[in-house]
Amino acid sequence: MDKIKKIVVGTLVVLLLLSSIGVAFAEGPQGKKAFPQAPRAYRTASYYSLVTDLNLSQDQIRKLRDLRLEYQKETLELRNTLQTKRLELQTLLASKNVDEEKADSIVEEIGKLRIDLWKKTIHYRLEMRKVLTQEQWDKLLFYRCMQGRGGRNWWGPLP
Repeated sequence: MDKIKKIVVGTLVVLLLLSSIGVAFAEGPQGKKAFPQAPRAYRTASYYSLVTDLNLSQDQIRKLRDLRLEYQKETLELRNTLQTKRLELQTLLASKNVDEEKADSIVEEIGKLRIDLWKKTIHYRLEMRKVLTQEQWDKLLFYRCMQGRGGRNWWGPLP
């Protein structure tokens, strides 16, 4: 019986590691590929080429910066809580006696936090889109895809 418990716990740990890898790659704007975490030289070059390519006015630049700052402030607590819950789940699953109900509860909380974060991200994108003209928006989509930000992670905060 003790051998079966070890196998079950080992399987849970492996599944947790695999799922955390998937989450790391699927994470949105705050992921390692997001614009703010890029090296400073890259970030500066991208910023200026983006402003030039999109022909952003000073007012648009200011509005986009304000939106980004507001988004980062709104999501900071959510991202921190989400990370805390993930660590709590890892700790629980690594313990000798795993409380399945508690694990389920933490997974539910993680799901709710991710939904809240995604809603705020969508709101940020829609607000940003309102600042840009249709031509600028189309250029932005093209620019982001051409910079290797295809798929789910193409979206980084702008100037």
